[in-house]
Amino acid sequence: MGAFGDFGIIRVNNEPGWAARAWAIVLNGPWTTQNLGYKISAEGSSVVGMPICKTGAATDTSCGFVTEVGASSGAIGNLGVAGLEALPGDSGAPLFKANTAYGLLMGGTAPYPTTYYSSVNAAEAILNVEISNES
Repeated sequence: MGAFGDFGIIRVNNEPGWAARAWAIVLNGPWTTQNLGYKISAEGSSVVGMPICKTGAATDTSCGFVTEVGASSGAIGNLGVAGLEALPGDSGAPLFKANTAYGLLMGGTAPYPTTYYSSVNAAEAILNVEISNES
């Protein structure tokens, strides 16, 4: 089974004052403090038991723990599974921790906390991009 995901790419041509940033938005939560420019400076692979967070459009920022790696959901394989809050509308949300990107949210089961995500490496390979290492 291949790895797919809820991700895409936008190309901006000659837009004055616009520059892509390796940032995530982090909102206040039980484990987090608001940071609208949370820098992502690395990418990593998930490990069962590690903490992980996501910021989604429907559920804001929530955190939990990775419960499985290499999982499958339907025809999609090589997914991470985390126990964190996610609802419809959160698809494509970044998964991160300690300034490291781990993946992009794909979906889950209701009621949460079974949330599936594709690795950030899969998105980079499919889209032919790399996470920027900003200083």
